[in-house]
Order: sequence, then C-alpha cells, then structure tokens
Amino acid sequence: MATKEQEDKMREELYSRLVKLQEIDIEKLIRTQELGVELSFESGRPYFERILSLFKTLAESNLDIVPFTTMHSINEIAKEVLQYFDAVVNFKIAGVAEPLNSRNALVNWFMENYDRCFTIISPVTAFTIRKGTDFDRLEREARGSLEQLKTVTREAQESIQKSQQDAHETLEKIRQTAAQTGVAHHAKNFEKQYQEHETQSLKWLKVTVALGIATALWGYVGFQFETPPDDVQAKIIYLTKTFASRITVFSVLIYMLMWSGKNYAAHQHNVVINKHRHNALITFETFVKAAGGDIDTKNAVLLQATNSIFSAQQTGYINKDSEKDQSNKVIEIMRSAGSVVNKG
Repeated sequence: MATKEQEDKMREELYSRLVKLQEIDIEKLIRTQELGVELSFESGRPYFERILSLFKTLAESNLDIVPFTTMHSINEIAKEVLQYFDAVVNFKIAGVAEPLNSRNALVNWFMENYDRCFTIISPVTAFTIRKGTDFDRLEREARGSLEQLKTVTREAQESIQKSQQDAHETLEKIRQTAAQTGVAHHAKNFEKQYQEHETQSLKWLKVTVALGIATALWGYVGFQFETPPDDVQAKIIYLTKTFASRITVFSVLIYMLMWSGKNYAAHQHNVVINKHRHNALITFETFVKAAGGDIDTKNAVLLQATNSIFSAQQTGYINKDSEKDQSNKVIEIMRSAGSVVNKG
C-alpha cells in the first residue's frame, strides 16, 4: 500500500501531464502546411479531439480521493498519450522509407487506444462528478421548480381566462357601441333629410302665399272692365278680347298656385315622414334596453322600427289615393326569411 507521500507525488505527476495535454493545439498536430495535404494528420483530427476531451474532463475532476493504483494507471496512459502526440508533432518525411504508412500507424494508435483510455479514465470522472454533485439538492430544486412551474401555469391559465373574458366584454361593448353608432348615424341621416325638406317647404309656402295674393289681386283688378263702346258689335269684340286675355292670365296664376301648393305639400309630407323615422331611431335603443333579455320584445321593437322606416305613412299632405298603405314588402321579406331559416 502506497504512503501519503507517494500518492501526493503521483498526483502531482498526473496533474503535470494533464496540464501538458490541455496545452496541445490540434492545428499543430495536423501540420498540413509542413507535410502537405496527402501526408498531413487531418484524418486523425477526430481521434485527437476525443482523447484530448477525455483528459480535459479528467483535469477538471477532483483527484484527492483517487487511490494510488488508479492514479498510476491513469498516469501511465497519460504518459503514453503524450509520447504519441510528441511523435505526431515531430513526425518527419526525411529518412522515412514509407512515410504514409508511418503516418497511418500513428493515427491508428489513437483510434485503437481510445477505448483503453476511456475504460481507465471514465470511472474516475464519473465518481468525482457524482461525489461533487448534491443530487438531493438538485431533486429539491427540481421539485421546487416544478411547483413554481405549476403555479406559473395556473396563473397563466387564470390570466388567459380573464383576458378572454375581458376580450369578450370588450367585444360586446364594441358591438353595442357599433350598433348605437349605426342607429345614431342613420338617425342623423333622417334628421338631415327632414331639415332639408323643411327648408324647401318653407320656401314653397312663401311662393304659394305670394301666388295666392297675386291671383286674388288679379281676380279683383283684372276683371274691372272699362266702359265698353256703345256700338253692339264693337262692344262684343272688346269684351271678348279683354275677357280672353285676362282669363288666360288668371288661369296661369291658378295653375302656378296649385303647382306651388303641391310642392309645398310634398316637401311637408317628407318633413313629417323623415321626422317620424328620426324619432323612431333615436328612441329605438331606449326600448331595446328596457326589454332586457327578452328576445321577443327586442324583435318586436326592431320590427316596429323597421316598419316605421320602410312602410308608407299617411301625413294628410298628399292625396290619400297616392298614400295608399301597401303591405310592407320589406317586413314580409324579413318574415319569410325567418320562416325559411326556422324550417331549415
């Protein structure tokens, strides 16, 4: 059994060789510029790299508790690996009978001896890694991370559900706002229409009044005949010409009076109709809100609002024959469409 001093000395030798192995530069082993492409050690690159990686892992391990015999075996294999790396670095073509075979022999040594190196070194690195790792702590941390992940996941799900609910509420508000905006927009259209017709009706009222006064004055003044001639024939001719010219003017005034009156009545009719539609739309939202969740009542309010917009309305300003209330085709279409959907 080795003494403590022997173990320390062996450990120092091993660390020294491990340091030398870590200082090796792969590119200096390949030597493409010196030996050329055909004789370079490029084919040995993967074998060089994995052996150096194995010893690098060993160098990072704590070797304080590794027994003497194991350190001796590792030290010997490290010494042998260094010798072969030196042989690669110092390989020369001059004086060698078959340089290609010599080069291949060196590469084959690293390829064939990796298993031997791994068998000796891997138990040590595995043990030191296991010893230096607190698996109980890692398990506790993993469980804590799992619980934290569950908490985060639960909070994320709650946040997503809340976001979905907020999005639904926001969408519903947007829909309500859009509906209200749409109703308000159409109400303003009808308000604009009835204001325009009101302005036009006022103008035609003034024209009608002016024509009425003119017609009345002409009816009074125009038929004040001068004293006709005494001669019967001349008297007839005078009266005929005078009456014909004046009755023509009077007829034209009567026609213009009636025409302006009809224009006034038509505009006033449109004023009443559009004002009625405007009032129906601005009160529509109030009645819909008052209905609450009653779908039938809401549908009834919608039906009446639609009826007030699209159906003909009697105002008394135009002829009743032309105001004949036909069956509301729009409402009938809506009902027919609803019945078809229900059947389907």
